[in-house]
Amino acid sequence: MPIGRDFPWYPYKIGRDFPSFPYNFASILARAPAQGGVYALFKDGVWIYIGETGDIRSRLLQHLNGDEHCITTNAPAAFQFELVKANQRVARQHHLILAALKPVCNQIWAKSNSDLSRQSERSQTPV
Repeated sequence: MPIGRDFPWYPYKIGRDFPSFPYNFASILARAPAQGGVYALFKDGVWIYIGETGDIRSRLLQHLNGDEHCITTNAPAAFQFELVKANQRVARQHHLILAALKPVCNQIWAKSNSDLSRQSERSQTPV
């Protein structure tokens, strides 16, 4: 089910003024859909991570099981999600990361990827 301008009644969106759910096994099973979209993890008003996936429930369970060190270390307390069509997910994720929420783990990964990219460019430059 898509959201946004076409479905303004859809209650699940990401942001400070939208519903959130406890970040635990029972809550993820009960609330997170096995559908594609964008999701956010946070604690005490601090945004930890925003991701996009084809199966929100499955991806949240992977994170809960410790698949990403930064997420585990920052110990999210809650999650939110938006159902988003596949061809719009990355754009929505980037909007939330860059323009709005600036989550801790996304910024750390962006910096390390940028550093790796610069190192790779330097190693390929002829001397």
